[in-house]
Amino acid sequence: MFVVRTSLRPSAIHGTGVFAEEFIPKGAMVWKFHRELDLVIDKQNLEALEPATQEELQHYSWLDTDLNVWVLSAGHGAFVNHSDDPSMHWMEGGDFYAPSYAVRDIQPGEEITDNYSAYDLDFARKLGRGN
Repeated sequence: MFVVRTSLRPSAIHGTGVFAEEFIPKGAMVWKFHRELDLVIDKQNLEALEPATQEELQHYSWLDTDLNVWVLSAGHGAFVNHSDDPSMHWMEGGDFYAPSYAVRDIQPGEEITDNYSAYDLDFARKLGRGN
């Protein structure tokens, strides 16, 4: 879940995006996993869901590269768009899922983006880059 003020708006990248509602300095924590709010779904539980529910969940979550489970971020986290030059990045280490930090200053009104390939085994399909 985001730990900075954000809003959802139409995105020039894709559909709806997450936008900063405050100045976020380089190095500041932007997002972190909250055990009480964010969901972790293993493949067996995902496959037990209805096909339409599976598709929606896969669209708004990521397939974790380390644990091979689906992770659904609460709040605006499900609407982060991909960029090959992202404004935030996941950092290794930490408890369970490491937080993401601003890789440069993020201005109010700027879309917050991440590079899906750093943590999502399903990134190529989501970006139309293969299966």
